[in-house]
Amino acid sequence: MLRVIKNDEGSSTAEAVIIVPLTMIVFLVIFQIALWAHAYIVVENAASLGDQVARSYNTSVQQGIAETQSFISSTSGGDITDVNVNISRTVDNVNVAVTGKVSSIVPFLSFNVSSVSTSPLQYFRPQQ
Repeated sequence: MLRVIKNDEGSSTAEAVIIVPLTMIVFLVIFQIALWAHAYIVVENAASLGDQVARSYNTSVQQGIAETQSFISSTSGGDITDVNVNISRTVDNVNVAVTGKVSSIVPFLSFNVSSVSTSPLQYFRPQQ
């Protein structure tokens, strides 16, 4: 038959042992997602800036890479690591690809961010 336990001493402790860690994990995951969103915005803007610099008249690919890396290091607060900036120019276009890894708050959970920006190259076209 069923025995009814009338003494519930210790049940609050048992509940806290389960609820507190789960709540902490949920908050850490939320913060990790917010960190990823911030990193994504930074990488997106960095690719746009690198594209803008690299396609401008009388500039080089190295200037675009330098501006992109400078922007990421100054705005990410160190939250983006393993940053890779690749800029290629063709006759008419500039392609900028930026990738990085987001710092991890939650163990065993890591995110990568990447962005690609392509635009026409600006150059002087004399009248014919």
